Amino acid sequence: MGYYSTAEFHFRIKPEHIEAIRNILKQRSDKLLDEVDTSLARLKINERGEIEPKEEDSYHEKWYHTDEMANFFGAFSEEGYMMFMGEDGNLWGYEFDGEGNVFIRNVRMERGEKLNEDRRN
Repeated sequence: MGYYSTAEFHFRIKPEHIEAIRNILKQRSDKLLDEVDTSLARLKINERGEIEPKEEDSYHEKWYHTDEMANFFGAFSEEGYMMFMGEDGNLWGYEFDGEGNVFIRNVRMERGEKLNEDRRN
């Protein structure tokens, strides 16, 4: 049972926090005490300080407690955001201001202007 969603991570960990966050991700990966740990265990920090899944094809997973993940990363990140799209098409995300604040990112799907014949070619 669960809800699959596809994640996008568009932020970097501040350079002074990269090693500490790498260690925390490893510790939580080793213990897997709760569902948040299960989600964090799938992630790594690349050489640029960006968060990405350990497995290239694991952007589409059961991401648990994304609000808690956002609060965790928001405390250590530069400006950026992370977004999720659920298997039912629902979209949600979180924006980081680089000062430790996390904002819910409102995503609305609404019809835009009609694509006319001239623009299709």
